[in-house]
Amino acid sequence: MQKTAILLGKELRVMFRDRRLILGVAVVSLVIFPLLIGFVGNADRLLASDDPVHVLVEENDQVLGTVLAALPGFQVHRERVAAEAAAKRHLTIVRREKTYRILGDLTRERLRDAARDVRLALDSVRQAGFDAALAQRGLSAEALEPFTVELVDTADPEVRSARVVSILLPYLVVILLVTNAIRAIYVAVGEKEKNTLASLLVSNVPRNAIVIGKTFAIVTFAAFASALLLVGFVGAAKLGFLFNDGEVTTVGFRLTVGQVAQLAVNILSLALFIASLVMVLGTFARSQREAGVYTAPLVFITIFLAIFSFSSSDFGLGLYAVPILGNALAMRETFLQSLGADQILLAIAGNVVLFLVMVQISAWMYRREDVMFRP
Repeated sequence: MQKTAILLGKELRVMFRDRRLILGVAVVSLVIFPLLIGFVGNADRLLASDDPVHVLVEENDQVLGTVLAALPGFQVHRERVAAEAAAKRHLTIVRREKTYRILGDLTRERLRDAARDVRLALDSVRQAGFDAALAQRGLSAEALEPFTVELVDTADPEVRSARVVSILLPYLVVILLVTNAIRAIYVAVGEKEKNTLASLLVSNVPRNAIVIGKTFAIVTFAAFASALLLVGFVGAAKLGFLFNDGEVTTVGFRLTVGQVAQLAVNILSLALFIASLVMVLGTFARSQREAGVYTAPLVFITIFLAIFSFSSSDFGLGLYAVPILGNALAMRETFLQSLGADQILLAIAGNVVLFLVMVQISAWMYRREDVMFRP
């Protein structure tokens, strides 16, 4: 253990000596990622335009004219509408018998919101006319509507904030952990390129200690980046600069001591597995360029597995034992404060078992000089 710790310290000193690398990882994790996600979540508010929405209407439709005049942010153009083709940059509203058709490119968020406002305003006018017609005949609208149904969201703002954050944060944490572990692959392959590995191999340090020390160095670097990302997201949430679902922002989002402990164990277990896998690939490679070829599929597999954390489906318990996928799902449940002990234990156990296997593979490779120095 002492020799493993000495080797770990050596690798960490070499790694953290590159101040630009460490500063870059810290800035990306702590500042840039949270700001980018905050910008996306608040794009409508930050990029809101004061330009009116142009609406093309029939020249003699008084009802529609009254409705649009009462809505802010619309500029009405009255002319004869000869075609019902949807416009690209404005709305076209035509009336065919008793039906108003609101035409436009509704993939544009601003036009979609404007079309919704017009529809709601027309519905209000229609309902008012209906109530007036009933009143003229001595009837009440309540007789035609004996009861109403109302949905009430009982979740407090903090719960809704946690749900919003749990959509994307587990995915980003996992992806950042894997990419930074791959970035630290020079811990495994760097001494080959510098021709300093032979002096390490002839020392009295056991091969297992060499492998574990180098693996823990990669673990430290990868977990460091993911931890900073969580700190950056929590800080951005406290400042109110994260997702906004239209009703609640993430200002109320916070992490309890239990959630922090769950995230720490989860991230550490995943870092152990990913670092040991990167160590195997780096040990087999002859150069960092060759190691990059071997680790490229790992990024795509990670994206494929982590993307399941977006889903709100109730996955079976067995999937929590799948590395990366289980960690992302467990992380999502942590943010939602619904993580079960069996779920987190399965996620940790799967990673620890694979970590032990990968360490033995790397140690076996270190005992084979023909693999270490293969042409």
